[in-house]
Amino acid sequence: MFSEFTTYFDEWSDWPESPDADHSSQDGNQDRDDKEARGRSSSGTSDVEKKQTSYLEEEVEKMLEELSAEERQMLEEENTHLYKELQSNHEEVRQITRQVVELGQMQDLLSENVDLQTTQIDKIQETIIAATENVKSGNEQPLDRGVSNQIEKNDAVVMSDNK
Repeated sequence: MFSEFTTYFDEWSDWPESPDADHSSQDGNQDRDDKEARGRSSSGTSDVEKKQTSYLEEEVEKMLEELSAEERQMLEEENTHLYKELQSNHEEVRQITRQVVELGQMQDLLSENVDLQTTQIDKIQETIIAATENVKSGNEQPLDRGVSNQIEKNDAVVMSDNK
Protein backbone atom coordinates (compact mmCIF):
# COMPACT_ATOMS: atom_id res chain seq x y z
CA MET A 1 0.00 0.00 0.00
CA PHE A 2 2.75 2.42 0.91
CA SER A 3 5.54 0.82 -1.09
CA GLU A 4 5.50 3.46 -3.82
CA PHE A 5 5.75 6.12 -1.11
CA THR A 6 8.86 4.57 0.44
CA THR A 7 10.42 3.78 -2.94
CA TYR A 8 10.28 7.45 -3.91
CA PHE A 9 12.17 8.53 -0.82
CA ASP A 10 14.67 5.67 -0.89
CA GLU A 11 16.03 7.16 -4.10
CA TRP A 12 17.44 10.03 -2.01
CA SER A 13 19.59 7.72 0.08
CA ASP A 14 22.61 8.04 -2.23
CA TRP A 15 23.22 11.72 -1.41
CA PRO A 16 26.74 12.56 -0.30
CA GLU A 17 27.10 13.39 3.35
CA SER A 18 29.17 16.53 2.86
CA PRO A 19 28.58 19.34 0.38
CA ASP A 20 32.35 19.95 0.30
CA ALA A 21 32.75 16.73 -1.69
CA ASP A 22 30.74 18.30 -4.51
CA HIS A 23 33.17 21.21 -4.96
CA SER A 24 36.55 19.43 -5.01
CA SER A 25 37.14 18.92 -8.74
CA GLN A 26 40.52 19.88 -10.18
CA ASP A 27 39.02 21.95 -12.94
CA GLY A 28 36.34 23.56 -10.73
CA ASN A 29 33.51 21.84 -12.57
CA GLN A 30 32.67 19.09 -10.09
CA ASP A 31 28.99 20.08 -9.97
CA ARG A 32 28.75 19.69 -13.72
CA ASP A 33 30.71 16.43 -13.64
CA ASP A 34 28.40 15.10 -10.93
CA LYS A 35 25.33 16.06 -12.91
CA GLU A 36 26.71 14.36 -16.00
CA ALA A 37 27.53 11.23 -14.00
CA ARG A 38 24.02 11.19 -12.53
CA GLY A 39 22.61 11.68 -16.03
CA ARG A 40 24.56 8.68 -17.30
CA SER A 41 23.56 6.51 -14.36
CA SER A 42 19.86 7.31 -14.50
CA SER A 43 17.93 5.20 -16.94
CA GLY A 44 15.29 6.58 -19.25
CA THR A 45 16.68 10.12 -19.52
CA SER A 46 15.40 11.61 -22.75
CA ASP A 47 17.45 13.63 -25.23
CA VAL A 48 15.30 16.69 -24.51
CA GLU A 49 16.08 16.47 -20.79
CA LYS A 50 19.80 16.12 -21.57
CA LYS A 51 19.70 19.17 -23.86
CA GLN A 52 17.86 21.20 -21.25
CA THR A 53 20.35 20.19 -18.58
CA SER A 54 23.27 20.98 -20.86
CA TYR A 55 21.85 24.40 -21.69
CA LEU A 56 21.29 25.19 -18.01
CA GLU A 57 24.82 24.10 -17.15
CA GLU A 58 26.24 26.38 -19.84
CA GLU A 59 24.20 29.31 -18.53
CA VAL A 60 25.40 28.65 -14.98
CA GLU A 61 29.02 28.52 -16.18
CA LYS A 62 28.60 31.87 -17.96
CA MET A 63 27.14 33.44 -14.82
CA LEU A 64 29.91 32.03 -12.63
CA GLU A 65 32.58 33.47 -14.91
CA GLU A 66 31.08 36.94 -14.46
CA LEU A 67 31.19 36.78 -10.64
CA SER A 68 33.99 38.09 -8.47
CA ALA A 69 35.80 35.86 -5.98
CA GLU A 70 33.84 37.39 -3.11
CA GLU A 71 30.51 36.75 -4.87
CA ARG A 72 31.55 33.17 -5.63
CA GLN A 73 32.47 32.67 -1.97
CA MET A 74 29.07 34.02 -0.91
CA LEU A 75 27.32 31.72 -3.38
CA GLU A 76 29.32 28.72 -2.15
CA GLU A 77 28.39 29.54 1.45
CA GLU A 78 24.76 29.93 0.48
CA ASN A 79 24.89 26.67 -1.45
CA THR A 80 26.43 24.92 1.54
CA HIS A 81 23.73 26.32 3.80
CA LEU A 82 20.97 25.35 1.38
CA TYR A 83 22.46 21.90 0.94
CA LYS A 84 22.51 21.33 4.72
CA GLU A 85 18.95 22.59 4.97
CA LEU A 86 17.92 20.27 2.16
CA GLN A 87 19.58 17.33 3.91
CA SER A 88 17.75 18.24 7.11
CA ASN A 89 14.46 18.44 5.21
CA HIS A 90 15.27 15.15 3.54
CA GLU A 91 15.77 13.48 6.93
CA GLU A 92 12.49 14.95 8.17
CA VAL A 93 10.73 13.60 5.08
CA ARG A 94 12.26 10.16 5.68
CA GLN A 95 11.06 10.20 9.28
CA ILE A 96 7.58 11.27 8.24
CA THR A 97 7.60 8.58 5.57
CA ARG A 98 8.48 5.93 8.17
CA GLN A 99 5.71 7.23 10.42
CA VAL A 100 3.17 7.16 7.59
CA VAL A 101 4.19 3.59 6.75
CA GLU A 102 3.85 2.62 10.43
CA LEU A 103 0.43 4.28 10.57
CA GLY A 104 -0.61 2.33 7.49
CA GLN A 105 0.53 -0.92 9.09
CA MET A 106 -1.32 -0.05 12.28
CA GLN A 107 -4.44 0.75 10.23
CA ASP A 108 -4.21 -2.64 8.52
CA LEU A 109 -3.86 -4.37 11.89
CA LEU A 110 -6.80 -2.41 13.27
CA SER A 111 -8.93 -3.38 10.27
CA GLU A 112 -8.06 -7.05 10.75
CA ASN A 113 -8.98 -6.83 14.44
CA VAL A 114 -12.28 -5.12 13.66
CA ASP A 115 -13.12 -7.85 11.13
CA LEU A 116 -12.26 -10.53 13.69
CA GLN A 117 -14.40 -8.83 16.32
CA THR A 118 -17.29 -8.56 13.86
CA THR A 119 -17.13 -12.31 13.30
CA GLN A 120 -16.99 -12.95 17.05
CA ILE A 121 -19.94 -10.63 17.69
CA ASP A 122 -21.98 -12.43 15.01
CA LYS A 123 -21.24 -15.79 16.69
CA ILE A 124 -22.19 -14.37 20.11
CA GLN A 125 -25.45 -13.04 18.65
CA GLU A 126 -26.27 -16.46 17.16
CA THR A 127 -25.52 -18.11 20.52
CA ILE A 128 -27.77 -15.64 22.36
CA ILE A 129 -30.62 -16.25 19.90
CA ALA A 130 -30.24 -20.02 20.29
CA ALA A 131 -30.11 -19.70 24.10
CA THR A 132 -33.24 -17.52 24.10
CA GLU A 133 -35.10 -20.10 22.00
CA ASN A 134 -33.97 -22.86 24.35
CA VAL A 135 -35.21 -20.91 27.40
CA LYS A 136 -38.57 -20.26 25.73
CA SER A 137 -38.86 -23.92 24.80
CA GLY A 138 -37.87 -24.97 28.31
CA ASN A 139 -40.40 -22.61 29.90
CA GLU A 140 -43.23 -23.89 27.68
CA GLN A 141 -42.59 -27.60 28.33
CA PRO A 142 -43.16 -27.60 32.11
CA LEU A 143 -46.23 -25.43 31.63
CA ASP A 144 -47.70 -27.97 29.21
CA ARG A 145 -46.90 -30.83 31.59
CA GLY A 146 -48.35 -28.89 34.51
CA VAL A 147 -51.55 -28.20 32.61
CA SER A 148 -51.89 -31.82 31.51
CA ASN A 149 -51.21 -33.02 35.07
CA GLN A 150 -53.88 -30.65 36.36
CA ILE A 151 -56.36 -31.90 33.76
CA GLU A 152 -55.61 -35.47 34.76
CA LYS A 153 -56.21 -34.63 38.43
CA ASN A 154 -59.43 -32.85 37.60
CA ASP A 155 -60.58 -35.83 35.52
CA ALA A 156 -59.72 -38.16 38.36
CA VAL A 157 -61.69 -36.03 40.83
CA VAL A 158 -64.65 -35.82 38.48
CA MET A 159 -64.59 -39.54 37.90
CA SER A 160 -64.34 -40.35 41.58
CA ASP A 161 -67.34 -38.10 42.28
CA ASN A 162 -69.35 -39.93 39.63
CA LYS A 163 -68.77 -43.31 41.24
